[in-house]
Amino acid sequence: MRKRKLSKTSKELFGIEKSRDILKQRNIGKSRLKSILNRLFTTKYDLYLENMNKKCYNSSQHLLHFINDSYKIITYSENMIYNIIMLILLDDEQKLCNIYRVKQNLRLYYNILDTTLKNKDYNTAIILNTALDHFAISRLEIKLRKKDIVNQKFVTENLGNTYNYFGKHLKLILKNEDMIPSCMAVVVHRKKLETGIKDVSSITFFNCISDYVHKYAQPNGIQALYRKNLNNVEFINNLDGYDYNTKLINLSKLIKSSVYD
Repeated sequence: MRKRKLSKTSKELFGIEKSRDILKQRNIGKSRLKSILNRLFTTKYDLYLENMNKKCYNSSQHLLHFINDSYKIITYSENMIYNIIMLILLDDEQKLCNIYRVKQNLRLYYNILDTTLKNKDYNTAIILNTALDHFAISRLEIKLRKKDIVNQKFVTENLGNTYNYFGKHLKLILKNEDMIPSCMAVVVHRKKLETGIKDVSSITFFNCISDYVHKYAQPNGIQALYRKNLNNVEFINNLDGYDYNTKLINLSKLIKSSVYD
């Protein structure tokens, strides 16, 4: 089995601890036997993946705490989308990943997506799916695993995307589904209501959002993934392009062209 590693930049942006510290947290209150079994059968990758999902869930709760600040919600969500794409395509030294490393990185983020869906952390799920479906990633034409295709299809069919204004996710919000809703979706539908486009009752919508804030919003601290933009990533800033979307697509082109060199 190939050894899987997480980049230093990934660990910093996700805010995850060292594996031994994560393991200590997991074993609190467990018997000595269970503790030994945990150590025998849990890899560092598993520990980091578990901690990443925990940090993502906490960040979603924190973002929900800012739900009335549309600018912050959109800015933070865009930052995370762009950071994830950057982490897939560049290594710690801001050098191009080869196509094999890109494939490994993609699997990591699809593994995170899988757990966020199980946890019904739909805020993280929609952000991750938006990043993974970005043209900078899809144009590399990397073959996905069956479960990745299933999860991508679930997000598209049950939560929606920017192209359909997360209309399907709105239905879940109005049903008061037990979940952390997408903060981006909430901002989009609130904007529609404010501009007079009323797909639903304003009172019903805002009552539902108020319930979600009451249930889930917690100022737990938010990951650097949300707070940091790509301004300090010199490699990307030196690329041609009028915005981060085009710069990331041009970065992807460099990776694809290197495959044929």
